Amino acid sequence: MRTIQITALMLALLFSSGCIAVSRKVDTSEELRLPVTFENAEAARLFYSRANRPKPLMSDISFIGLFPLAMGVEWVLHETEWYNHLVRRTDINHDGEISEAEAQILVRHHAEEENDD
Repeated sequence: MRTIQITALMLALLFSSGCIAVSRKVDTSEELRLPVTFENAEAARLFYSRANRPKPLMSDISFIGLFPLAMGVEWVLHETEWYNHLVRRTDINHDGEISEAEAQILVRHHAEEENDD
């Protein structure tokens, strides 16, 4: 009877215990800025109003197997990589020029994301 209890306890510990590992790094890539022009001064102002804000903390969590083990990585994008990310998101038609309408979509989208948090 005692061995059944010990076995049950060991199985319970095995499946209920877990580990979460998180590391943090700053991306220091040497990526060049994407060339982009702006339709007008207002488009540039709107784009840079978002680009000059603090960069978000990016994260990725992976679960390992059936056990409650998780490994996570958090990182901050390098300034150039963040700029290129925003250019790719904003230039919807990929013509190399950010219009005022595209810049307004970027600002509106990020305002909605901030309100969700």
